[in-house]
Amino acid sequence: MKSLIGVTPDFNAGDRREWGGREPTYFLRARYIRAIEDLGGIPLVLPLAADLAARRRLVTSIVGLLLT
Repeated sequence: MKSLIGVTPDFNAGDRREWGGREPTYFLRARYIRAIEDLGGIPLVLPLAADLAARRRLVTSIVGLLLT
């Protein structure tokens, strides 16, 4: 069974036009996803969830964490 690996994305709050414009945006380099897949894992891009229960559920569902 493949392991679920959480990956932290970068976040633009909407104040940097060159990084997604005025709308808040998550972004992530594709190489992070490829690296996890190449090693046999399943990448899960972690959202910046405001709800504490949602964050706990996400963190408890992964077996590894890649901090970008």
